[in-house]
Amino acid sequence: MKKFIKENIPIVILLIFQIIFLVLKLTGVINWIWYWVLSPSWTLVAIFIAVVLVGLTRCIIEAVKVYHKSKLYRVSKLPKPIVDGFIKGYLENELENYPDRKDLN
Repeated sequence: MKKFIKENIPIVILLIFQIIFLVLKLTGVINWIWYWVLSPSWTLVAIFIAVVLVGLTRCIIEAVKVYHKSKLYRVSKLPKPIVDGFIKGYLENELENYPDRKDLN
């Protein structure tokens, strides 16, 4: 239990404040609205959501990086004539579909 408290001091402090605010509200010592009495809980929820969003964002970024690296790896390992033929076919297709594009000529 002591190890948990030492590793999670901010969470423990917020929980202590939550208990104190609840006791003071229920005994009538403070006359706050419930929003402020429960504010330590909202803080914990906000921190949790922020951590989850940051984690998901990092996972998505890493997945995109891995995808792009693997796609480039597959193309770069193909023989040069195949890659050149693919690029030439792509450019010809683009010229047929968009004849007014100056950057492909």
